[in-house]
Amino acid sequence: MRKMNDPHVVALIYRIEHDDSVDYSEAPSSEHEEVSCHVSVGNKTVCFRFKDHHATEREARTEIEAYIRCWEFEAALSGRPGQFRLSFER
Repeated sequence: MRKMNDPHVVALIYRIEHDDSVDYSEAPSSEHEEVSCHVSVGNKTVCFRFKDHHATEREARTEIEAYIRCWEFEAALSGRPGQFRLSFER
């Protein structure tokens, strides 16, 4: 019997990019639950660990894209535009 290949994206990692005037070096790590994923923030990275099955990176990224844009927009509204953004790493 042949085993079928069932690709599965477990998590995506994004790098936190920010303006030089912002210092997150002393910020504590944090974790919280969203409807579709568990979010871990620390050491200038954000890890989105998925609760549901995603066969491809593109499918997984589509799942969290709106969440990321809202997070960046909220940061822009509470500070200065461009001070915080997430860049896909792996």
